[in-house]
Amino acid sequence: MIHRTLLVTQSFSPEHSGGIERTLDAICNNVDPSRIVVIAPPSSNGPSGDPVTPYTVIYKDLLKHTFARPAWLFRLPWFLATVRAQRATRVLFGHYAGWVSLGALTKLITGTPYAAMFHGLDFLSYRTSMMRRFLLRWNVRLAEWIIVNSSYTYSLLKDFGVPEGKLVIAYATIGKPVFVEARAVTQFIAQYNLDPQRTLLTVGRLVARKGLARVINAMPEILTRYPDANYVIVGDGPERASLERLAHELHVEEHVRFLGRVSDRDRDLAYAASCAFIMLPVASSRDVEGFGLVYIEALARGCPIIATRSAGVIDIIRDDNGIALDEQADTHAVADAVNVLFGDSARAAKLAAQGRTFVEQTFSVERFKQTFSTILAAPEQPTRPIRVSVIIPAWNSVETLPRTLHSIALQTWKDTEVIVVDDGSIDDPKMVCDQFPGVRFIRKDHGGAPAARNRGFSESTGEYVLFCDADVMLHPRMIERMVTTLELKPDASYAYCSFRFGWRTFDLFDFDEKRLKQSNYICTMSLIRRKDFPGFDESIKRLQDWDLWLTMLAQGKRGVWVPARLFSSSVGKKGISARLKMPPQEAVRIVRQKHHLG
Repeated sequence: MIHRTLLVTQSFSPEHSGGIERTLDAICNNVDPSRIVVIAPPSSNGPSGDPVTPYTVIYKDLLKHTFARPAWLFRLPWFLATVRAQRATRVLFGHYAGWVSLGALTKLITGTPYAAMFHGLDFLSYRTSMMRRFLLRWNVRLAEWIIVNSSYTYSLLKDFGVPEGKLVIAYATIGKPVFVEARAVTQFIAQYNLDPQRTLLTVGRLVARKGLARVINAMPEILTRYPDANYVIVGDGPERASLERLAHELHVEEHVRFLGRVSDRDRDLAYAASCAFIMLPVASSRDVEGFGLVYIEALARGCPIIATRSAGVIDIIRDDNGIALDEQADTHAVADAVNVLFGDSARAAKLAAQGRTFVEQTFSVERFKQTFSTILAAPEQPTRPIRVSVIIPAWNSVETLPRTLHSIALQTWKDTEVIVVDDGSIDDPKMVCDQFPGVRFIRKDHGGAPAARNRGFSESTGEYVLFCDADVMLHPRMIERMVTTLELKPDASYAYCSFRFGWRTFDLFDFDEKRLKQSNYICTMSLIRRKDFPGFDESIKRLQDWDLWLTMLAQGKRGVWVPARLFSSSVGKKGISARLKMPPQEAVRIVRQKHHLG
């Protein structure tokens, strides 16, 4: 069965060519085309303007309807039918709009998971009314992944209440810069009468927050020192007329070139003909520069950047690739920054070289592809071979062990080894294990759960280890969700989840070091990186899991919460039900004393 992803967007190339569109292009071009189906509005030029692509594109505008409002709600029957017809196993919304509710409703009706991408401005635009905020909160709560373009957007969503385990920063990529012939660059320079050692460049939509007016205001001061300086502006937008008027009023119109919207080739020629890229955005409560893909383009093409420390730009601008200004920098500060690059060619060259290296390391195609391949990959076809060892200590568990092993057999993640360690039971757990092909059975003398888990670990081979209780039922996607989370969160040593105990639910929260030192809230049934597992302390008879997490915390290792209920246990006298009772104060005292918690 082919696992397909529906990529839903209201803005797609070639109709638009901004950062969002180029990011979605990069997703489509770096994932198996047979696994991508794009839903996008038809071109304004009609069917003849729609591009030929190696992936399927369905042209449908989900945000417009002749009579109904909201339009997306009345598209639900069509959307559900499309999910079924395309055999989609997940939905990816390329940016946030009200239509993400289609994903939430589809998940509730069919169980199809969805992810939503946020670019900053789309999030801010949907907090303007109580109803929009309600839908926004509902949509992000039901989404499996929230994919953001920068640490700034990450902080916006985290402050909004989105769990860290659901948030993924996926930096955009531009691929390898296009080669342009030296003769073409020379012709471009001659056409616009430019000096490549004294030319500033801005590429982007001409809106007020981009800060182009400040650059134009600084031009008279720049020209007093460098009379041959020029400022090239590529792009169009509502501010163009006022910017042209400003250049005329300041008598610098001969040094400010408005090229408008140009082809990709001409844009690359503009980069090649410039010595520095400048854009000075200012963030507001309703409008921000969520990332700034053009800065990455400039650095990759050898242009040091001059930028403000604004919103998502802080992930790009550094002391070793350009000059960072405050958001409220005046025209004198702007002119001084430009004069530094114009007057010190050695420094400019060093910044350019370091900028290229920074882009290659941080915004590479390989890194981008790995992130989205991990999110969109089918569980039986991961992007790299990952084996999970499931270790089950069993002690007189014949009644509950069969359902646990059955739930493991139904996991969507197939590359697993299951090891049952019999801790000196008086019943016969081997008889149960023999009914499940591939399950390894190990018998040992009774020594307690920590010793049984350590023995199972010593016999295991998996890159990740799940210590599973013998009286639980796993959600079919439990291992898949946990593995994917750790793959996307390389700084986390283990993943834990919420769960259900009888009729009671234990909905947890993001990792909290202070709360963990006060009491244990993380269950043993967590997925741990093999390289980070220190072993259970076999002298600890109760609260072994709390002791384990505190030991790892002391080593600088942290967990990440997967915000979903991924296993359940029925009420009983043994196993997890017994452990959920209030532990004796003596057990608490022993653990606290061991870890010097007072």
